Amino acid sequence: MKAILRINSILFFLFVILSSPAFANHQMLLDEGLAESAKGKTKEAIVIFTNAIKEKPDYADAYYYRGLSYLASGEGENGIKDLSNAIKYQSNFIEAYLSRALAYAATGKINEALVDYSEVIRLRPNFIEGYSRRGELYLTSGDHPKAISDFTEAIRINPKFMQFYFYRALAYAATGKNKEALADYNEAIKLSPNADVYMNRGRLYAAMGEQQKAISDFTEAIRLLPNHFLSYYYRGTVYYQDGQYNRAIADIDEALRLQPNFPEAFFLRANAYMRLGQNLRAIDDFTKAIDLRKDYADALNGRGIVHMIMGNTLQGCQDLANANKLGVSNGFEWATKEGICK
Repeated sequence: MKAILRINSILFFLFVILSSPAFANHQMLLDEGLAESAKGKTKEAIVIFTNAIKEKPDYADAYYYRGLSYLASGEGENGIKDLSNAIKYQSNFIEAYLSRALAYAATGKINEALVDYSEVIRLRPNFIEGYSRRGELYLTSGDHPKAISDFTEAIRINPKFMQFYFYRALAYAATGKNKEALADYNEAIKLSPNADVYMNRGRLYAAMGEQQKAISDFTEAIRLLPNHFLSYYYRGTVYYQDGQYNRAIADIDEALRLQPNFPEAFFLRANAYMRLGQNLRAIDDFTKAIDLRKDYADALNGRGIVHMIMGNTLQGCQDLANANKLGVSNGFEWATKEGICK
């Protein structure tokens, strides 16, 4: 009987200790830090999460949330360090892997980010976000076959999500698989009509020589999103290629109204003006393109040619020579061959 009473006393003692405020202080601190973070008080949250870590040095959640707070305050290295500690103390911490991958990608550490996304997929094979985020990173880093593979897997898991078809279409188009890209753009539009999808399908049609379909898609993108300056630009490009220079100029005018710092648009409009014989306007637009992008070799070459047409040999030779130094040599080679420039 005494033995039983003794055991009960020990159990009661342990219960009191384990349920005491001191024992659970790290959890209380974490909750307090999360509350401060929700208010946007990042610095205060970091201090509280640090106190939680002092209470429990292997507290993965506290490292995770402090890491997010560091990232939110622009302290990338500290954020990555804390997320690494969260993973150290909880090896299957999927959210920590995802957050660290995003942080790695933001700092240009693409390989490290890919490793983290791959670990997420290993830990949870049907976790769609792992495939979609890794696919996006493959897409932006130019590894299009792997991007296609990841978006295909994402589509297998969720075949009704427009974005996966859109991204896979971009990857197909980049590898020259136009038929597959067109099918994916069509499916994306079927699921959710979107200005970006119409614009990119329009670009594909233009590359395939189907100009009217391209114009139709750019027009629809503009209807869906009237300030979609890129759709004006690309429609203007098709008009220019079709010899409809005034229509091209009208579209580029609108693109530049919406996005004034757009050197490619100034370059395109300059070429349209040059085709119409409006040389002063062409020079003005070539100059604006060059002002926005000092190493714009094609714009230097174009301005040099217009100067030559107008009889401004000195300025023309200077522009053509500078374009030649930057890798666009056709104008300078012609001028030197003709003995105009040296």
